[in-house]
Amino acid sequence: MWPFTSSYPQKSLHALRAQYDFIVAPRHYASLLHAPYFHRQAQYSLRQCYDERLGRTSSLITGVGLGGTSRINADMYTCGAPSQYNAWHEQGRIGWSFDDMKPYFMKSQNWTGPVPREFHGLIEHLREMDVPVIKHAPGVGNHLQDHVLVQSTYNFPMPDSLMSTFRSPIALVRGLYKYLRYGVGSFLCFLVETEIFSLSSVIAPDGTPRALSAEQWDPFDPRNVPDICIMISTTGNPNRPEANKSRGTIGIDTGLMLPSSTGQLCLRSNDPRANPVCDMRYATSPADRLALRAALRVSVAIARQLRADGYELDNVNNPDTSSDAALDGYIDKNHETMYHYTSTCRMAPETDEHPGVVDELCVHSIQKLRRADASVFPNCPAAHPQAVVYAFAERCADLILQAAASFDASVAQAARPGDRHRW
Repeated sequence: MWPFTSSYPQKSLHALRAQYDFIVAPRHYASLLHAPYFHRQAQYSLRQCYDERLGRTSSLITGVGLGGTSRINADMYTCGAPSQYNAWHEQGRIGWSFDDMKPYFMKSQNWTGPVPREFHGLIEHLREMDVPVIKHAPGVGNHLQDHVLVQSTYNFPMPDSLMSTFRSPIALVRGLYKYLRYGVGSFLCFLVETEIFSLSSVIAPDGTPRALSAEQWDPFDPRNVPDICIMISTTGNPNRPEANKSRGTIGIDTGLMLPSSTGQLCLRSNDPRANPVCDMRYATSPADRLALRAALRVSVAIARQLRADGYELDNVNNPDTSSDAALDGYIDKNHETMYHYTSTCRMAPETDEHPGVVDELCVHSIQKLRRADASVFPNCPAAHPQAVVYAFAERCADLILQAAASFDASVAQAARPGDRHRW
């Protein structure tokens, strides 16, 4: 491999069978096959997703560099509440409860264009694209979900802002010195310094929390999966035209963490290098609207309390909480992706109301093929998905090894030595 050899070694699949028991295909394996193409794409690709309902586009970003989309994950690594996994277990995903998944989380942490107007079904879509059908899996591409971000930006004193470090050479040198000499200062900041997860059902109309019942205090109860979050962004959006550039900006942003709305992923053509067509359908369900309204009310309540405490905070782009209609208008105008696309090959039976593509990470009706990435989540988990993907990958490795050991044991019992199966 470069730079140690002049060419990349190539082997046929037949040659690999005799040497390896398992073959792992990375999510972006195509980058190995089309290296010049992906090199031109740098670290990520922008995909314009047009929403006919709102008449505007959203930019979807996919990482193609080393580390994939985790490179643009804002340094956020959350496993979510135990209730999330217990809810999956209660929905029939046996073996995926919090107690089942916790060892895999711990293991990972020990490391040093326009939307088609009609969609008649997967087979018809593939035929339109001139793609041969190997297995009819109606769930593929459906149930597309993502966390929804709605930003609220404020001006505040420049000395308190992370932007001051980059606006003033003196502040930059001072910040660098503090970090290198004492390990303190602005260079320790992340894009999101604080994130609060909550149940929207406990938020009062003024944005303050109601008292929780004893049942709502239980983080293991499947009914208590947090559906909203509040994020304090250290920079906000300084590029908004309403922002005072002489002052700092901060974001008190909101997120929908347990969406019930689902979208769809379709092919644009039979060219594997062509960007797909994404119909995200953000916040189209009444439950999602209800949750986002509650989150925005919390955001405004935090800003109101800061001002009451004497802190200087000026509105830049903020919601009007006087009515549901005003909040819905703000959501439609300002919602964005959180880059957490999931569930287009969800783990569920093929007979489910929303048909699944895998179960136990095995692709339905295709032997010895497993999938372990964010696309197999039963639904978008109420957590930043990076840690969940790692845990799924760890569990997938165990499932493969367990299946291989079970087969080897059955072969030995049948007294047929040497007939080792390749999983």
